[in-house]
Amino acid sequence: MSNDAWTPFPQIEPEETLFGWTVAYSHLAAITEPRDVSRRLCGHPAALLRHDFPGHLDDLCARLSGQLGTSEHLIENHTLLPYFAPFLKASVHASAINAMRTGTDLHLRRLMGLSASRLATDSPLKACPICIDNDLLTSHRALWRKSHQWPTTAICTIHGVPLQIATEAFHNVRRLPLVTPDDLQRDSWVIMPVDRSHLEIQRRLACFTDHFVSQPACRFSASGLRETYAIGARAKGFLALDGSIRLGLLRNAFAAYYGSLAAVPSLTFLGATTGPNGRFLGQILRRNDHFQHPAKHIALTTFLFENWDNFWAAYRQVEELVGDDGEVASRARRAVLDQAIDRVRAGASINSVAQAIGAPVTQLVRYVQKEGIEYSTRSRIVGSDVEPELIALLKTGRTRSSIALRLGIRRTFIKDYLADRPMLKAEWEEQHRDRLRSSHRLRFTRTLARNPGVPIKKIRLLPKNGFQWLYNNDREWLLKVLPALWKR
Repeated sequence: MSNDAWTPFPQIEPEETLFGWTVAYSHLAAITEPRDVSRRLCGHPAALLRHDFPGHLDDLCARLSGQLGTSEHLIENHTLLPYFAPFLKASVHASAINAMRTGTDLHLRRLMGLSASRLATDSPLKACPICIDNDLLTSHRALWRKSHQWPTTAICTIHGVPLQIATEAFHNVRRLPLVTPDDLQRDSWVIMPVDRSHLEIQRRLACFTDHFVSQPACRFSASGLRETYAIGARAKGFLALDGSIRLGLLRNAFAAYYGSLAAVPSLTFLGATTGPNGRFLGQILRRNDHFQHPAKHIALTTFLFENWDNFWAAYRQVEELVGDDGEVASRARRAVLDQAIDRVRAGASINSVAQAIGAPVTQLVRYVQKEGIEYSTRSRIVGSDVEPELIALLKTGRTRSSIALRLGIRRTFIKDYLADRPMLKAEWEEQHRDRLRSSHRLRFTRTLARNPGVPIKKIRLLPKNGFQWLYNNDREWLLKVLPALWKR
């Protein structure tokens, strides 16, 4: 069929999946049979009916004479492959791109190690009800947004509301009906009950997801991630001084952290951590270089690290240390242990040393006793030369953790110290808020200055942007300083 006989092609929106565009075209062309529209566009009856990994994209681009760009452009910007790319070997990633350009998704799924994973097939369509309404007002058609389809995204990061999830009738990624989000009736959506206590966790999980997806040039190695997780585990008390993971404690804390989120259709894997080996947690945390679904890595990263910057700094640090077999990092952990023992031998309290290296006191005691070293469990603070320095640091509003690390004392001691001194506590809280506010305002203004004209949804994905904290805690300043922000 010649191009002249075809219905004009709609514009593909920046956030739109290629599947969503295919649906839009079918509506313009009044084609109701899914296989007919896929066959017309690319010559294959089902290749464009998959919202994650559509295929035969070279044929599509040839028939459209490049109106949607190249097949590589479509893959990078309008499919779900970027979600997987940072976790794939370069050769596998290249083969995946080639398969989407020319072949079928069955070969692709085997190639990527997804054929046996339920996460690969249980990939429901999702949409934000507010985005649907806004789309209908601005572009007169609701979009299947790529950022909503990431397996670990269950909340709209723009509007802060849980995503609507299509019922099981729409879960088959190989045979999706030609519907837009607004086409689906109320009974076609799974409306998850809103657990307010988990909204922040959902938001953090979605934000970590966006950051991972925005690292296409980075290829995370299994050994590098494993050592990075060890850093996060140590900070939370899940790592022994010899580098072994206290898997039972970590597994229980992980399950408690995510709780009822395991009931969300695309997040059911969060509940698969029972058993002595922690199921997928044990596979990721212990030496196992088999491919693990990105959703599992993203969930673990979100649990272990307070924010993306902390994770990224830890990973870059590990990259400089870890070898192909992880031996360098192991030696580095042994060096930390040796230094800790030397500090106790020199007279430091065992509590302060354990605090400084992020290790449980009981473990350090065990190692010190093994070395036959006499030790004290507590250092005297009140009435000592350390107390005036402690008070001065608290009045600056620094974090309790940074003060504890600087003075070699326990963070819990500082908490108790402030509780007994309400006026000092109030002063510290005020100064702490001021430091946070100033820091995030500076981050945000610097980010805007370095990225003139960049839309706010892109600004929010940049590292150390400061936006989210200001949006939650200092929104009045955002509106006053940058009133045009909400129009970008």
